[in-house]
Formats: sequence, structure tokens, C-alpha cells
Amino acid sequence: MVALSKKLTPYCVNNHCMKRYSLALILIFIGLSVGATNYYLNALDGSDSNSGLKECDAFKSLDKINTIGLKAGDKILLAKGQTFKGSLILENIRGEEGNPVIVEGYAFDETTRNFRPLIDACGFRNGILINNCSYIAVRGIEISANGGKKTAPQQQMRCGVLVTTSESGRYSDIKLADLLVRDVFFEEPGFERGEDE
Repeated sequence: MVALSKKLTPYCVNNHCMKRYSLALILIFIGLSVGATNYYLNALDGSDSNSGLKECDAFKSLDKINTIGLKAGDKILLAKGQTFKGSLILENIRGEEGNPVIVEGYAFDETTRNFRPLIDACGFRNGILINNCSYIAVRGIEISANGGKKTAPQQQMRCGVLVTTSESGRYSDIKLADLLVRDVFFEEPGFERGEDE
């Protein structure tokens, strides 16, 4: 018995150490996501006076998201199968390595699981603007911007997604995946350019 107990002692000490290290790693990973927030948008049933923190209490518009100070780990979740009018503007937002700010869709019921949310930026310069940002992931979104009233006379082009900088600095890790960008036109349908253009 004594010999068996001596053989188990090193294992038990190592097992105890492994438990402590495992616990420390778990706490580190939990710490990375503490404070991260999911913001839900539902263009049909949402309201910008809601908290946006639950599917049943979703925001309605992209304008509301444009006013929130997003931080590392936050998610912007757009209801699949719905159309969001306007432009999603992400400016001066810094996610972190392994903890980006994410924009993607969510299925609010079984019938929308295979759809994408649509950002309709008709009349806006960009469907999504990512300016002076790092560690941003945008995935599974559909974007269109077919004509519409011009938002600024100096505007030279319209983009589905524009990733740019307006301040010097170091920016990295902007990931765009599984996007469907279609029908992005500066002018109204049917517009014909003059001979001198």
C-alpha cells in the first residue's frame, strides 16, 4: 500500500498542477471575452429605442449601430433574410488579435437560416465603410447600392465595401468573407454617359 501511494503522489501533484494551469487558461479566455457585447438588428420588428442586446429586443437600423462605441469582441448581428437601408460605418474601431469585432447574420427563425442579411445602400456612398480600423471580420452579408440620390456632390464613386484610412497609423487584419456584393452603381438605372465622358 505504501509503495502504491508513493507512486501516485507524483501523478496527483502533476494532476493538481494541470488543473491549476487549465483553470488559469480558462480564466484568460473568459477574460478576453468579458465585456464583449452582441448587438442584434431586426429591420422588421426592431426599434432603435430597444437595448439591442437580445433578439427579442433588437435595434432596427444601421444608424443606431453607427452611434455605438464598439470594442474588441463585440458582434453586430443582422437578421438574415431582411433588408437594412443605409450604410454601416465602422470608424476608429480596434478589435484585438483573436478577439475581432464581427459583423454577420443570425437566423431569427428556421425559415431564414439559409439567407443573408442585405444592406441596401441606395443613395449612400458605401454599403460598409471600414475606416481606421483593425481586427474587423465581416462575413455572410449581401450588399447592393443601385443608384439613388447622391449624398455629396464631390462624391466620385460608390462602393459595396470600402476599406480605407484617413489618419496615419498601423492598421491590420480586416477580414471579408462570403460577401455577395451586387448592383453597385453610382447613377440611377438607365443613365447614359455623354460622348465627352
